[in-house]
Amino acid sequence: YLLSLGHRKVLYLSPPVLKKEISRINRLEGIRDAFREQGLDPSMVRLVSPTSTAYALYPADEAEYRNGYDLTVKAIQEKTEATALIGHNDMSALGILAALTDLKCRVPRDYSVVGFDNILHASMPQIGLTTVEHSSVLKGQAAVEMIYRKNQRREKQTAGKYTMRAEYEPHLIVRGSSGPAPF
Repeated sequence: YLLSLGHRKVLYLSPPVLKKEISRINRLEGIRDAFREQGLDPSMVRLVSPTSTAYALYPADEAEYRNGYDLTVKAIQEKTEATALIGHNDMSALGILAALTDLKCRVPRDYSVVGFDNILHASMPQIGLTTVEHSSVLKGQAAVEMIYRKNQRREKQTAGKYTMRAEYEPHLIVRGSSGPAPF
């Protein structure tokens, strides 16, 4: 989507990307894969992430938001060439939006911002965050259903194993935080 808008230099702002943080790694690789698929250099997607020690200094309930905010301030002060900033999740993206607003940057005219998760705040008209919806609620419901069925089978002492599989196709929800790259 961002490539179709002309964005060629992108920042992926994330908490520390460690081997155990599968979603952070997968999201970064997915973004880089999109560049590869279009014949572009994946190094044009730059990971911006603090050390684990620095990230641990944030209060847990504010960590993702404040990390997005602080990394954005630093990137803008360093005169980033990126025209799009992608938050690891919507809370990070809300921090990105807040920092850009405080720095008097215009979204989406100066920078496009995208997140992941489609949390409630993303859809508020004052925010209008473009985000990737990946059916978190449905996944949670399916998990509860799987546990319930497994427990029912135990109660009935039904022999045998079974496999249950659920797949959800993520989709982009375009809102006001993204637009054409500035030229």
